[in-house]
Amino acid sequence: MKKVILGFVVLLGLSALVFGFGGGKKGYHGGYHKGGIFRTVYQLDLSDEQISKIEDIKKSKSSDFKRKFRKERREAKKNKKSNFSDASKYLSADSFDRDTFIALATTKAKEREETKAKSRESFRTTRINAKADNLQKIFDVLTKEQRSELIILLEK
Repeated sequence: MKKVILGFVVLLGLSALVFGFGGGKKGYHGGYHKGGIFRTVYQLDLSDEQISKIEDIKKSKSSDFKRKFRKERREAKKNKKSNFSDASKYLSADSFDRDTFIALATTKAKEREETKAKSRESFRTTRINAKADNLQKIFDVLTKEQRSELIILLEK
């Protein structure tokens, strides 16, 4: 019993050393900081009016994007068929047609994969378009000198 407890304590200690204690920089996610363009824009010398406009852009960006995809997911769930909706094709009171079941299940699996791939691509495209729209809106708020400075900051 003592060996089990000792082993557990050693394992816990090693995992704490390997994975750390949760310290470090908060908000840092690899080489690209969360907030992206907004974090960089705030490094510029902005007027109160510009800050207000940029805050409005920042607030609207996530809610519009999330709202659209929540709606799409809800619609997809409504249109989803049950896995057993074609049961009469492979089941009867007397028998089970294994080959038909496998063929139908394989077809449905391929359709789901294609749908997911299309959804991921649509999500990616929409996200990129949203980023481009936000960058355009921010760029419109900035003066010519601030735009030049922003370009320099982004290239660092």
